Amino acid sequence: MASTRREASVLRGVVICLLLAGSACPPPDSEAHVVPGSTSAHLEFRFTHGESSRGGGLVRNLRVRRCGTAMTFDDQPGLFWLCEYAGQKTLHLVRYGIPPEGFTNTVPPKPLTPGCYLLDGFHTYADPEFEFEVRADGSVVGGAKR
Repeated sequence: MASTRREASVLRGVVICLLLAGSACPPPDSEAHVVPGSTSAHLEFRFTHGESSRGGGLVRNLRVRRCGTAMTFDDQPGLFWLCEYAGQKTLHLVRYGIPPEGFTNTVPPKPLTPGCYLLDGFHTYADPEFEFEVRADGSVVGGAKR
């Protein structure tokens, strides 16, 4: 009997979520991909949203930090760049260190040295993290979701 109540409650939640058409439900995941040919001196990210590879990604801030460091909005060791936007905006292509129109650099960009980094800060629900690596020769690879 308790299981049936719980299932009904879950079903009600799903129906409500569908009825609200996403206003209270997480949007499809936004993703980031390192643009092929990027280097530590000229790093670009391409954003996608949901099923469309051309739709851009919903972004509220952009934060680049070393893998293994805590998420922070302060200029702490391990935080390499943070720019913020009041709300969320659809972005398609972003160059590291250059805030998109309407964004403000909160933590100015630092030079990227070889190692593992995370890019996060997409939409207001669940922030996926995307891992990328700066190699010793300056090339950049990655974009894997964590």
